[in-house]
Amino acid sequence: MKRRNVLFVVTVFGVIGLGIWTEASRREDPTDKVVLAAPPNPAFEELVPPTGEEYVFGRVLDVVGAPVEDAEVLLSSSRAETTEAAPLFWAMTDDEGEFSLDDVRPGTYTATVVRPDRRPEQFQVDVPTEGALVLRLALEAPGPVDPLPDFDRVDVTGRVLVPSTHPRAGTLSTQGYEVWVVPEEEDPLELTGVMKRRVTVDETGGFALPGLVAGRYELRLLPPWARGGSWPVLATADLVATPDAGDAPRLVLRSAEISGALRDLASRPIQGALVELWPRDVPHRRWPLATTDARGEFRLTDLPPGTYVVELRAGGARLERTVQVGAEARERLQLEPVDPRR
Repeated sequence: MKRRNVLFVVTVFGVIGLGIWTEASRREDPTDKVVLAAPPNPAFEELVPPTGEEYVFGRVLDVVGAPVEDAEVLLSSSRAETTEAAPLFWAMTDDEGEFSLDDVRPGTYTATVVRPDRRPEQFQVDVPTEGALVLRLALEAPGPVDPLPDFDRVDVTGRVLVPSTHPRAGTLSTQGYEVWVVPEEEDPLELTGVMKRRVTVDETGGFALPGLVAGRYELRLLPPWARGGSWPVLATADLVATPDAGDAPRLVLRSAEISGALRDLASRPIQGALVELWPRDVPHRRWPLATTDARGEFRLTDLPPGTYVVELRAGGARLERTVQVGAEARERLQLEPVDPRR
C-alpha cells in the first residue's frame, strides 16, 4: 500500500515537472518572440525652387492708353510638378505704369493686375517674352464716390399716454415699454441717413430720441415683453422730424385685456392652470404663457384690437375659447367647471 502511495506522488510531481519544462522551452523558442523592426526613414525628394533666369518687364495701361500707377502685378502658374512649389511673382507699377520681375522660369503664367479702385483683370503670359509686355486694361476705373450729404439732426422727445378709459388706467406703469422708430419707405439707393431706432419708455411715459436724422417716421409702441421685436403694436403715431418741428409726438395706449377664473367640479379655484393666447389668424404668434392664481384667476393684457384664441389646460382638462376684443375692451370669460383629474 505504501508503495502505491509513493508511486502516485512520484507520478504527480513528474507530470508537473514535465509541464514546467515544456513551458520554459516554448518561451525560449526564438520563433515565438516579437521583434520590433527599426522605424523606417523615408527619403523625400528635394523641392525644386520655382525661380529661373528669365526677366519679365512691361507696362500696365488703362482703356485710353494712360499708365496705371500703383497697380500690383501678380504672375502665377497653374502648372506645377509634384516636386515643385507653385511659382508666384509680384511687382508694383511706377508712375509710368512700368513693372519688372526677375528670376522667372519659362512657362505659361496668368498675370493678374490688382488695384484697390478697380476690378482685377487677368492676362495670359508666355515666358520667355518677346520684349516688353503691354497689359491693357479693358474696364474703366469707377468715378469718385459721392460724398455723404450733411444730415440735419434733431432731438426728439415724446410721451406715451394711458387714457382714463383704459382697463388699467391709474395702475398701469409705462416703465419698460418700447418705442420702435421706423422710417417711411424711400429709395434704398438714396443716401438719406434715416434708420430704425428703438428707445425705452420711462415710468412717467416719456421717451427721448437724441440726434435723430431729420425725416419722416412712424412710431410703434411695443409692450415690455416684446422689446426688440415687431409685434404686438399697441399704438402708432406719425413723426416728421425737422429742426423746426412743433409739438412732441404722443402715443395713446388703447390696448385691451381678457380675464377669467377656472374652477373644478366642486366650484373650488384651480391654481396653476396654464393659459395661452394667440391671434386666431396668426397662430404662431403666442403671448407669454400665464397661469391661474390661488383664486383661479388669470388676466391677459396688452392686446391690440382683434380676435384671439384662449386655451386653458389643467391636468387632463382643456378648454378653448375664441374671443373678439376692441380697443380698450375688458372682456371677462365665463368658463364652465372642469375636472383636472381626467
